Amino acid sequence: MNRIQLNWSITVIIGIISIIPVCIAFIITFSHYIKNRYQHNLFFMLLWLFNVSWFLLNTLAFLFFSLWDPYLSRNLLGVTIFIFLPIGLMLILVMDSISREYLDYKKLMVWTAIATTTIIFLFDPNQYYILNSNNILYWELTGALEICFSSLFLFYATLYFYYAVRIYLKAPKTLKNSAYLNLISALIQIIILPILMQLVIDGVLVPGFELIGFSIFSLLVSISFGSQPLAFVLPFKVIRLTVIETKGGIRLFSHDWVKMDNIVDEDLFSGMLQAISRILDESLKRGDIREIALENAVLILKRSKIFPVACLLVTSKSTIILKQALNSFAESFFKKYSQFFENFSETSNFNSAIKLIHERFSFVPQYEK
Repeated sequence: MNRIQLNWSITVIIGIISIIPVCIAFIITFSHYIKNRYQHNLFFMLLWLFNVSWFLLNTLAFLFFSLWDPYLSRNLLGVTIFIFLPIGLMLILVMDSISREYLDYKKLMVWTAIATTTIIFLFDPNQYYILNSNNILYWELTGALEICFSSLFLFYATLYFYYAVRIYLKAPKTLKNSAYLNLISALIQIIILPILMQLVIDGVLVPGFELIGFSIFSLLVSISFGSQPLAFVLPFKVIRLTVIETKGGIRLFSHDWVKMDNIVDEDLFSGMLQAISRILDESLKRGDIREIALENAVLILKRSKIFPVACLLVTSKSTIILKQALNSFAESFFKKYSQFFENFSETSNFNSAIKLIHERFSFVPQYEK
């Protein structure tokens, strides 16, 4: 029985070092998920976990390579390609979770078509060949499998670059640095990594060197999204939250994230509050009004069942997370300030509600006023 000889080389060392930044990215995202339970952090966690597995198996494929018994190495390379498929799926889920309310099935259909074709050619031994780069022997892809893998990579890189550009263009000044860092990571993936992979094939760089680019990309992405509001730049723009007394239309408290007249005229909004107050007061026994659609905005409402007080959130789009945040804010506001509801004219009693804004809406980007 032949003993497996370990092929320790600079490539293996590079692979081991490259795993470290991806593990750090997983730890960063895991800590954010434990703290806030945001959906995009869950998908990021799974993305980095699959990346760690991909890096590890790729490194083992180098480590176990032998001309006398190359099949173990080739099989490990096949598994790394297979793991590259769920990496793309997690990337799609991440992008959809930070850009829309529901999944985009068009992206899933493209991913399914490429992934299915890849799996078909994955088990064909003719799709692999031995690469000799810098006197380091290693399996490389050829034919249809190479086309499938390249298509997958191009799809992933283009998708992430597209959303990184959109986030950068829409990010407020307070998040521009994080958005810029995220854009740099996207440029690394779509420009630098293909160059590194080609240089490896041409023999200019040692095989495995491209893993450094992947690991840097992972770490930069996790750091940029460490600023949680960056993940909520695309789905909506929250404009204002107002708490009103529904009988007289008195503003008890108001907070702006963006200048109001960019979306709704201030005088029109004041008159609308009076009308909403009457509607809410008259519809007390006819069911709650939860949303009001305007031409350029949506009003999400949460009314107290005990007191004549309601909270109105003005936003560009209604989403589940905004509704949950408004409900949480409203319940806390009604409970904390109910002692002042006997005298609504003293609106200064409600100024400290800004603390509830920071707690319940910490994920909302603060735009220029």
